[in-house]
Amino acid sequence: MINHLLPPILSLHAKEHKKMLRQEAANLAFKEYPRRVTAVEAVQQGNSPAFRAKSLSEIGNGRNIVVDAANGHLISRQH
Repeated sequence: MINHLLPPILSLHAKEHKKMLRQEAANLAFKEYPRRVTAVEAVQQGNSPAFRAKSLSEIGNGRNIVVDAANGHLISRQH
């Protein structure tokens, strides 16, 4: 069953790139920083679609992780 609440973000060249779902971006953020992922939102990074995942450590430190929606690469990590 396809979850209609988690729409894929399409790149400008959808035929050339993989479509990524919010859940995949959350999984990548969790894999990079095994903490609690509190939110994932679609954003634009330059001219490319991306996801910003917000995570929270056990002691309350926050981190933003930006994932390229076209290829799944981590773009940035910010405290």
